[in-house]
Amino acid sequence: MNLTRFEARSGQVIDNSSLAHLGDQIKRLELAIREDDPSLVLDTAKSFLESTFKTILEDYGKAVGKKEDLTELYKKVLEVIVLNHDDDANIKLSQLSKGVVHWLGQLRNAYGGASHGKDGQFDNPINMPEAEMVAQFADGLGCFLIRKKQLLADPIERQRLHYTDYQEFNDYLDMTRDGYDLGIDQMGPLPYSRILFNIDEAAYKELLIQFMSEENDN
Repeated sequence: MNLTRFEARSGQVIDNSSLAHLGDQIKRLELAIREDDPSLVLDTAKSFLESTFKTILEDYGKAVGKKEDLTELYKKVLEVIVLNHDDDANIKLSQLSKGVVHWLGQLRNAYGGASHGKDGQFDNPINMPEAEMVAQFADGLGCFLIRKKQLLADPIERQRLHYTDYQEFNDYLDMTRDGYDLGIDQMGPLPYSRILFNIDEAAYKELLIQFMSEENDN
């Protein structure tokens, strides 16, 4: 009998129809745990993360190859979502989460149901405690990324903006407006986006909201 009390946190942040498919993935993960099926837990945990990564990339207009594995997809996710505005913390969080993604994929490939479904003699060393731990890892990372994406998508809700969170918008500003040359040797002009952010964050935020609104309309 399964005595675990797994309840996915990701379901709490999936609150609109555009993410309904992720809600279905979470329900399948919870069902696999209730049915005491470690192999299926590994399969569904991997599928949930894969769907989460692809959803994020598609929302950002990034191409997704048919043969890209979980690690390759997550590498692309990190190109569009900054995990933390502090460079050092971002590096550490990126390395930590990369490890989770890599080894979750390895566990699923070795011990998931899809890897030995036709072998009736297979003795899976992964039991429910380990499987639930993997599910918690997948749910935790998925929940974090979904929430992070939601916050980045709606700057109106944010009490404080971080310059590095909006690279696409910064690039747009810098391509359409001139920076400022300080006249210091071996140092190029300061980008307009950085100047505006530092001097007038309210104006930066107003332009950001306008930019994101136009992007959504298109």
